[in-house]
Amino acid sequence: TPKVDPELVDEAKQDLYRALNIKPDLADALTTLGSIQMLQDWDWKAAEESLKAATVAEPNLSIAHLRYGSLLARLGRLPEALVESERAVDLDPLSLVVQFFMARILGVAGREDDAIEKVRNMIEMDPGLPGAHMVYGGLLMTKGKYDEAIAEYNMSLDLGGFTVAVLSYLGAGYGVMGKQIEAHAVLDQLVKRRKEQYVMASAIARVYAGLGENDKAFEWFEKALEERNGEMVFLKVETKAGLFGKSVGSDPRFQDTLRRIGL
Repeated sequence: TPKVDPELVDEAKQDLYRALNIKPDLADALTTLGSIQMLQDWDWKAAEESLKAATVAEPNLSIAHLRYGSLLARLGRLPEALVESERAVDLDPLSLVVQFFMARILGVAGREDDAIEKVRNMIEMDPGLPGAHMVYGGLLMTKGKYDEAIAEYNMSLDLGGFTVAVLSYLGAGYGVMGKQIEAHAVLDQLVKRRKEQYVMASAIARVYAGLGENDKAFEWFEKALEERNGEMVFLKVETKAGLFGKSVGSDPRFQDTLRRIGL
């Protein structure tokens, strides 16, 4: 994952603001701006205003409804998130990207069986889709089917998708299962990669969280906050879903971390 350059992000935002000053109802620009405000600025109020405006400006723009649903899910407003995501699916039913995010939101909303059915359909459509196997693995983790989850994560890795993210979930899964040797082997890979190329600190924190090594987990979450890792916006929902165990969520430092993200 490439490191985000704050200056480039600011330049992109200024370009978007200029475009919106000329034409305030540019749905694509509003969607992009809202995504930046959500993933990089963690300005949830501004992000919601932008993404909601995008769905009003262009009601048939699937990606706007999808991003708005994604934001609502991260804020824990799950019924609203499902409405927006289902609208995105209705508008673009053949899009695997839309199906991918819909499955994640269904899982977060506690509808794991519906999410699993959707992911299985995706895999039937394209067995070589690494993201589908990654999401499937996460859903199996929430249901406590750890061995099957690990198999799906490894399948995703074999297909060459999202390597760092999948390694992170894999390591966390091993940690939750009590397989410390395997989890630490994944950690070693991630730390080594980080010395050679940019790897989000949150990816390493996730594995420590799965291992129940909370001091180390929060040490790396702190680095993730300093780096403004986009993945941190998933922290609340992923912890609730049990993707890396429950011990982090009961730690007093957890609520402070969420507060600093604005969640």
